[in-house]
Amino acid sequence: MARLDTRVLKEKPGVSPPWKVIFLLLGIGAIWAYIGYKYVQYRVPSRTLQVAESETKAPKPLTKARPPRSAPQRPPTFLQMVNELDLTSDQRKQIEQIAKETTIPRVLRGRINRVLTVQQREQLTSKTKELAAKRAQEQKARLEKQKENAAKLKKYYGNEAEYAAQASRAIRQQAQMRRQPVATPTPPGTQP
Repeated sequence: MARLDTRVLKEKPGVSPPWKVIFLLLGIGAIWAYIGYKYVQYRVPSRTLQVAESETKAPKPLTKARPPRSAPQRPPTFLQMVNELDLTSDQRKQIEQIAKETTIPRVLRGRINRVLTVQQREQLTSKTKELAAKRAQEQKARLEKQKENAAKLKKYYGNEAEYAAQASRAIRQQAQMRRQPVATPTPPGTQP
């Protein structure tokens, strides 16, 4: 009969049970460490770290704020130019009354010119001519700047800028055509 082997082997193949537990705990700890790292990375704002660094450093001097932008200078209106003239108190009252009653610019100018003296009219016409010349110069400068910009665009983009301009013109023409009323055709045999 065969004998049953009851010896205990001292060397077991593979890893022993206490080492399995240790590796399992190390794996779980590594996963939790990674989760904590990601939590700190995404949840703690970087400003907190910057505040902590700035507390250790010397404070920075305050920089001056940029001054607010001023509104563009508008050219004087007709009434402002009239008020700059040497007017008598009676003329001022008449002009104020005319300005309250009249809103149409051409009528306003005509009625105010009747109140002014010949010298005051000459001063006013010289001021309006100066203003018109100044506006013409500004318009000329704007057109030159537009031409320069168009030349730059053509230099960088070639004919694409012209194609874009043509496309925008075509779109404008189509929009104008859509706004025009459609003529209904008259049936044959009837006269319009």
